[in-house]
Amino acid sequence: MLFCCGIGIGLYSLGVREPIDYYRLSYENKLFKVPFQNDDQRAQQALFVVLFHWGFHAWGCYILVALLLGFVAYRWDMPMTLRIAFYPLVGDVVHGLFGDFVDFISMACTTFGVCTSLGMGVDVILTGIRRLDCGAGAICNSSIPAGGDGSNESKNWKVGIICVITLIATCSVAIGLSKGLKTISQVTFGLGNTLLLLLLYLDNTWYLINVYVQSLGHYLQYIVAVAFQTDAFEQLSFEFQPGTGSNTWDQAGFKNGVWVNTVNHDVTEATGIPMADPAEYHGSHNSSWIDWWTIFYWAWWVAWAPFVGMFIAKISRGRTIRQVFFLFFLRPFPPRV
Repeated sequence: MLFCCGIGIGLYSLGVREPIDYYRLSYENKLFKVPFQNDDQRAQQALFVVLFHWGFHAWGCYILVALLLGFVAYRWDMPMTLRIAFYPLVGDVVHGLFGDFVDFISMACTTFGVCTSLGMGVDVILTGIRRLDCGAGAICNSSIPAGGDGSNESKNWKVGIICVITLIATCSVAIGLSKGLKTISQVTFGLGNTLLLLLLYLDNTWYLINVYVQSLGHYLQYIVAVAFQTDAFEQLSFEFQPGTGSNTWDQAGFKNGVWVNTVNHDVTEATGIPMADPAEYHGSHNSSWIDWWTIFYWAWWVAWAPFVGMFIAKISRGRTIRQVFFLFFLRPFPPRV
């Protein structure tokens, strides 16, 4: 259940596409996160970024909420709601409007997380159904629309898929946690492991194991450096773009009645050697990728944190903080309670 709760459709909605996208970004938008000099290292960087987004930083959101809720709820015998996380800070204030506001925000965040996961998952499901209907031929004559074509027919298919998923989820909740959600989670976890084993044993097994070991070491080596990377130098390209109002490279002129030289003019005049164009270097990096993807990615995890964190806290009753930390960070799922 933890596997399905914490990862859900995300693993399948992105899946193999994610590292391939990062690999291509290294060519198209100059995605530089770790040092690389050749194509093999470029591919290794793509796998590193996948682990970076799905690793300790992501699951840390869940563990933080779980430990805080579990500690306060079980030590002080309080109800398991997100408002009690603020009890050590503000005391009984959490039982008033402030607590209602915190619970409202947690429910809204969970809704946003579910909608994002469901929306991305529906596209993948529709694309998969279309691919199965196409068969093995090179030309697809399927009547099923493509997932991203924006047509009314495509939207109708997506609405239908959402209705089916919602019906299954509703039935699982109505049946109860011990039978409904547990059964669906076991089926999903079994299908996921079946897919994993098929890929491992029907493909180049030795190569895949080697890649896993190597990528794990690569992740542990660069996790600290990239975790603090803010693309500071890449964002300097703003200062070298004409028309931005802060170009200091080659737009000399009068400002407030005073002639202002540019960096290029002053350095060239002083040294007698033209200065290399910094825009050529800084413009070769993607300065916005960290904003529209990495931050969005982790915001997606944060949106799920109230729900998954509360779930982990529920099933962790009776464990110490150390046990919870090591169980969920160093093992894929906890033992039965």
